[in-house]
Amino acid sequence: MPLAGYEIHHGDSQVLDTERIPLITFDDGRNDGLISADGQVLGCYLHGLFDQPAALQALLAWAGCTVEAKYDARSQLDAELDRLANALDTALDWDKAAAAGLAIESA
Repeated sequence: MPLAGYEIHHGDSQVLDTERIPLITFDDGRNDGLISADGQVLGCYLHGLFDQPAALQALLAWAGCTVEAKYDARSQLDAELDRLANALDTALDWDKAAAAGLAIESA
């Protein structure tokens, strides 16, 4: 399954479990994350997995959940940014902002 995300970590992790099961294999062959030998725990450095409906559904299925994931983080973020933009547009006096030197572009 194609994934997108970003990585945040510092340093090197040491794998103490000799029965390493990779969670993710990138296109270049590198692995990220592990699933424990007993299949009860997983973890990785790739952030943003819960933001993608297909990846979220796969993680829920792995955990034994039968709930269909309908959450779409990108759509939620877009809706919240639109709501914030509308609130700012209503609350700000754009003429005063322009008079103060703020460059204002029309949408």
